Amino acid sequence: MFNFVVSLIWMDSPHLALLSISEVYGIDFFEIYQLLDHYDSVIISGMKDMMCSVSARELSDFFDIYPENMIYFWKESQFKSIPSHLKDWFLQLKEMYDHYMQNSIDIENPLSWIMDMLVYAENNYYQIYVFSDFFEESIENINDQRYLILWKIFEDMIYNEKFYKIGEVIFESENKEYLNNDWTLMSKDKKWNSARLKLRGYLGLIANKELRRKVFGF
Repeated sequence: MFNFVVSLIWMDSPHLALLSISEVYGIDFFEIYQLLDHYDSVIISGMKDMMCSVSARELSDFFDIYPENMIYFWKESQFKSIPSHLKDWFLQLKEMYDHYMQNSIDIENPLSWIMDMLVYAENNYYQIYVFSDFFEESIENINDQRYLILWKIFEDMIYNEKFYKIGEVIFESENKEYLNNDWTLMSKDKKWNSARLKLRGYLGLIANKELRRKVFGF
């Protein structure tokens, strides 16, 4: 495994190396990515560029990774390659966005509201992370209706009763205090239940400026 990863890096494919580590050792891909990104690594920045140059489905197909987990890395030019079920979902999200834009929303303390949502998502779905660049962008535009509505959609998702029930599968009991198995040993179907996939995919979409512009118009 070590030699394989090293060979990928020397082949200018650190993105594949990172995905290999994630898959083989059962470590969450975005957990690794964000940990490295925290240090503003030049290598990781280059890795992100290279991942964006790969076909939208190539990496997910090759590594058996759900396409929802790759949304953050896709470019607008790759939109045609995105699976049809995700395109349909994007249209549904745009309808929700347009509905809220027509009526507008009023949030008294936006930052506190956002933080409460992120804590709830982590406690009830596990490892649901917002990308730091979108979080900073939201703070800079904290009273902008467009950003508030994107967060409102996220709120609708995490408090959705159907999502909540689906997300329970990874927990030992209804109080969701403990996982029902070691995370690295948990089955892929449970770990990547549809609720977690949708939430993580949505956070990837709104943080991906090119796709966000394609779907939401900004």
